[in-house]
Amino acid sequence: MIVGYNQMGLFHNGIHMFLNMVSHGVPPLSSPLYTGRKVHSFIVKLGLSGVVSVVNSLVNMYAKSGDTVMAKIVFDRMRLKDKSSWNTMISMHMQLG
Repeated sequence: MIVGYNQMGLFHNGIHMFLNMVSHGVPPLSSPLYTGRKVHSFIVKLGLSGVVSVVNSLVNMYAKSGDTVMAKIVFDRMRLKDKSSWNTMISMHMQLG
């Protein structure tokens, strides 16, 4: 649900849901990258790996998590790339110096 809110641009809803989970004793997972990989697997299983905005989110997640190799792999496998796709990769490479 949180990922879905974020993909729809409803960031406040995602944050509210996360805080609500924590307040009800649901601990956040120890590794965001681990969670991201599970989401990636779920996206592939749902057949959403051709949706540019979804794959852009994956590339961004991997880049921000420091897994630049996986970010590049996912980016390279994209059939269609938009401005956001390229901006994410350019930003990642700028941060690497």
